[in-house]
Amino acid sequence: MARQASGGAQALAPAARLEWKTFNAGPSLIEALFAGEIDLAFVGPNPTITGYVRSQGEALRVVAGAVSGGASLVVAEGSGIARPQDFHGKRVASPQLGNTQDVALRAWLEAHGLKRRDQGGDVAVVPVSNADQLTLFLQKQLDAAWAPEPWGSRLVREARARRWLDERDLWPQGRFVTTNVIASVPFLRAHPEMVKRFLRAHVELTEWIVQHPGEAKLPGRDPVPRRKFRKPALQAVGGMLADRLGEARLQHLIQPPPCERLDANAIPVASFKPCQVFGASIRRRHHQPAVQPAPGDRQTL
Repeated sequence: MARQASGGAQALAPAARLEWKTFNAGPSLIEALFAGEIDLAFVGPNPTITGYVRSQGEALRVVAGAVSGGASLVVAEGSGIARPQDFHGKRVASPQLGNTQDVALRAWLEAHGLKRRDQGGDVAVVPVSNADQLTLFLQKQLDAAWAPEPWGSRLVREARARRWLDERDLWPQGRFVTTNVIASVPFLRAHPEMVKRFLRAHVELTEWIVQHPGEAKLPGRDPVPRRKFRKPALQAVGGMLADRLGEARLQHLIQPPPCERLDANAIPVASFKPCQVFGASIRRRHHQPAVQPAPGDRQTL
């Protein structure tokens, strides 16, 4: 799904327009970044690391944090799952092979001595899109899913599933990375000021959500009125960020680091996922091609 946002050119730079692209999960977004279709993105840490490794550090940088928390292991009604050993012989879904919840699921199974079918065990890990997970739960074709929000809650409310494990319980102080903001290296080097403007709007939006959690969670309305942004130059891009975050219904956000500290040569550092993964493509007159991964370097998990 893509949507051209109005007013973005004036907020970012002359001769530029902001275009949003929505993805089911991070690995497909990283492929789009490799193809030069994405300049900035909100994406989970595992696809970020995979993209960095595959490109030998040349394709992307983490420029800010975005979200902590918001993932659960949900079990279907009538699945008979009460303890880890009950996952033997079950079908467990993740959003996509190699995405953050997929990696978390596989690590959790291994930690509890549960082998997947591809390892000679009897637990079937089924990478399937979030929307299809809901359908398969209703059809009694899945026993569990490691799901991000809002899909975990939708499985509970609409498919009568049960939240069996909140991933926060597995991490110190209940905090774990679910989304970073990343930038493609060619775009960051060519347009650092544009990235800074985008991140300043991101910071202001995050601050407002943290300060107004009740209002930010209200469905069916703009989570951040345009007038909340302190600088008029940020109102357009900030409003567009608010639109996307409103669609995603983020739950646990933290303030990113100051956006002045951008360095295209720095090693990305994981910081503190939206419910949907999305990226921004900023079109301009002179678009540099994206760095492609090395030939044959197709890493799979």
